[in-house]
Amino acid sequence: MEKEPHQLAEEGKHAFAAGRYAEAARLFTEASQGYTLAGDRLHAAEMDNNRSVALLQDRHPDQALEAAAGTDKLFESLADPKRQAMALGNQAAALEELGRQAEAIAFYQQASALLQPTGETEMRSIILKRISSLKMRSGKALESLAAMDSALSIEKPASPKEKLLK
Repeated sequence: MEKEPHQLAEEGKHAFAAGRYAEAARLFTEASQGYTLAGDRLHAAEMDNNRSVALLQDRHPDQALEAAAGTDKLFESLADPKRQAMALGNQAAALEELGRQAEAIAFYQQASALLQPTGETEMRSIILKRISSLKMRSGKALESLAAMDSALSIEKPASPKEKLLK
């Protein structure tokens, strides 16, 4: 008996939580295929993004990038800026792991811009910190500082280090 896509998705989430990333990626692939066959493009794209995260955790950034590629456009067509930003962030993380820093920064910046009006401060802060880190590594200290300042200005400082930076 074949499993429903939502069952495969739940199994994928459990496998991911247990650190079985390859298994999670396989289950998310099967869930995406099931949702696609059912005509549910939204959930299929969500599963593709989940697969991207699992593949990135399993140290396959090239496959992670491929899994999330284009899903941001689908979320954009559905007027879902939060999911669109998450998809861009997943692609940026894969690009970052592939050493494609300039592209990663561009994707992170798009994600940050989409999140700004949504009130998703925690997610946006994480993205701004990634931008800051990438800019610092590329020798752009002032731009790095500006990105970190933006990140810290939208969140409550959590650590003593962040309080000092702020």
